[in-house]
Amino acid sequence: MPAKTKTRSAVRLTWRINVRKAAIFLLSIALSIEFAGNAVAHEDAETLVEPHENSGARLFAADAANGDIIAVNLPEGKVIARLSTPPYVIYLALGKNKRNLYAMRGTGRDRDWVTVIDTGFTEHSDEVKPPYIARSFVGNVPDGVQHGHTASVRGKDAIIMEGDGELIIFDKAEFSGFGEVSVRRFPLASVDHYGFIDAGDYLYIGYLGRGMVQVLDSDTGNEVTRITGCPILHGKTKDQKSGRVFFGCQGHAIAIGTKGDEAHKVVARIEYPDKQRVGNFHNGKDQVIWGYTEDGVPKVHRLDAGKEPYRFDVLPIERSIRQGTSEDGEYLFVLTFAGVF
Repeated sequence: MPAKTKTRSAVRLTWRINVRKAAIFLLSIALSIEFAGNAVAHEDAETLVEPHENSGARLFAADAANGDIIAVNLPEGKVIARLSTPPYVIYLALGKNKRNLYAMRGTGRDRDWVTVIDTGFTEHSDEVKPPYIARSFVGNVPDGVQHGHTASVRGKDAIIMEGDGELIIFDKAEFSGFGEVSVRRFPLASVDHYGFIDAGDYLYIGYLGRGMVQVLDSDTGNEVTRITGCPILHGKTKDQKSGRVFFGCQGHAIAIGTKGDEAHKVVARIEYPDKQRVGNFHNGKDQVIWGYTEDGVPKVHRLDAGKEPYRFDVLPIERSIRQGTSEDGEYLFVLTFAGVF
């Protein structure tokens, strides 16, 4: 019996030595392959320059069904990128520097993603490079979008989180890379649906549910005052010449002063000439303001902010899907349900 035990131990020891030799052999092969791979990887390679365009126009469109953001170079109409974001995009909003494009999900989702896309444009160069996704984060009913642009506070991009009752200001809108994004947070009076106007030193924030306008110091976020008497508030704009801001209410619109003795005061309540309210505004030329609704009503309201007393005139149009104005305010655009532009 002892002899047999000694034989088993010798066999076991020999097996272990062979396994170790095999392991060392395999490791040496692996190291040889790695060194060979590194040698190949570090050979000189041609550097490819990203293609770019010198045109100044690029169209971005969102496919809400799957979240694709499609980038099209104009005027040739060439699709140059398809970027994947979470589905159900409801807004595309361009930032102040025209470099950041914010794709925001709508309400009714458990995670309201905001995806920041670098458009490929730069502030100090005519060179336009391919767009890419710079960063994503989760919001809570993000909004503050006005005619395709984000809200802004003293020239800085901002987003209103309606689900939190909070205004988020991006002090430096640099989203690429691993650096932290510096933000400030202004708490609002309550959770609501808002209409937002930046008037320089002050912010005028309309509340749909509460029917009021809250005035905040744009530097500190401290409340200055509240202006009531605008039930079902929806729609806002600013007349650049007078500095006055306008909000649409259920039975009338209000004009609020932002300068001198009339600052933060209602200077006019403008009755609608018919039973149709104004739900949104577009600025035209020579202080003309166009008021419209979002449910295809066959009319728009015209207000001349340069003439007092203020009054609305009604312009009949065909039932329309969308309205807008040219950048210089020269033209009012209407897209009808019949597909006529």
